[in-house]
Amino acid sequence: MAKRRLLEEQVKQLQAEAAERAQEPAIDPEKAQAEFDQLMAKANDLVLEGETAEAAKVQREAYKLLQPTAPTEPAPTVDAAQIREQVMQQIKVDDLVAAAKRDYPALDRDSESYNEAIEQRTASLERMYYAEGYTASQSVEKALADVVKLYDLAPVSETEVPETPPVQPKRDTSPDVRGSVAAANAQPPEPAAGVSTSAERPNQIDVATLSQDEFDALPESTLASLRGDSI
Repeated sequence: MAKRRLLEEQVKQLQAEAAERAQEPAIDPEKAQAEFDQLMAKANDLVLEGETAEAAKVQREAYKLLQPTAPTEPAPTVDAAQIREQVMQQIKVDDLVAAAKRDYPALDRDSESYNEAIEQRTASLERMYYAEGYTASQSVEKALADVVKLYDLAPVSETEVPETPPVQPKRDTSPDVRGSVAAANAQPPEPAAGVSTSAERPNQIDVATLSQDEFDALPESTLASLRGDSI
């Protein structure tokens, strides 16, 4: 919206200037001759009175009226559509240049990747296309396209944006308490009192490998067996 308002203001200003020039009055030759005669008569009177210096001033004013004047030229016609197109072309060029600096740091003088040779080549191509009859915005577009191919430039958006790795599902690392309890319950029945519980019970639970939750979930009979209590 701001650019459009600027365009309208510039068109109005040019139209007003053209209208003002058209209203300037043209010089009337007959009127100029009459004023010349009056001034010369006044100068003669001053000479007769001895006021030669003043008479010289009046004579200079009179001769200015007889100086040839250039013919009045018609005021140029302001083509609002043409002015609007020129302003729009400039807006397009500004947008193209801003986008080029953003996507290709080699063309941005404020960037660490700035390359003066590339910028000069772009400007040279732009002038060449404009001389061939392309509009300002078309010249910029074609010059940028040529430079991108010539120097194998890649937009920043395609080279510096890292890919987001896929999210891996979290593995469940909690102990299988129910499985441990089921294994404990599947143990063979307790032997009679006095029977050895070491060599003859190969399925004896290894308490050292159990977590606290697994140990707390063992049945009382298993705990008693582990303690060596007699039944």
